[in-house]
Amino acid sequence: MPSAATAPSAGRAPRAGRKAPPRYRWDEAGAATAYANSCSFSSGEGAVVARFGIDGRLTRSIVITPSMAKRLARLLRSVVDDHERQFGVLRLAET
Repeated sequence: MPSAATAPSAGRAPRAGRKAPPRYRWDEAGAATAYANSCSFSSGEGAVVARFGIDGRLTRSIVITPSMAKRLARLLRSVVDDHERQFGVLRLAET
């Protein structure tokens, strides 16, 4: 799995007024990759639960802290912005 998702601006200077994102060296020996085309999220005071699946069938759940969820949201926004600059605007189906 590409490590660029952990540092979406890898190889580029940070934007003005921003710190460079931390760089992680992942030990991927026991990591598993899973495909998902559906997801949902729920939250409580101390946790956010992300559920992923294929065609509505749950395959993975991940529980993270609210602060990690906020960080993930920022990272995803950056990755999607980069993707759209490179490949064009993504259109979402109405739900």
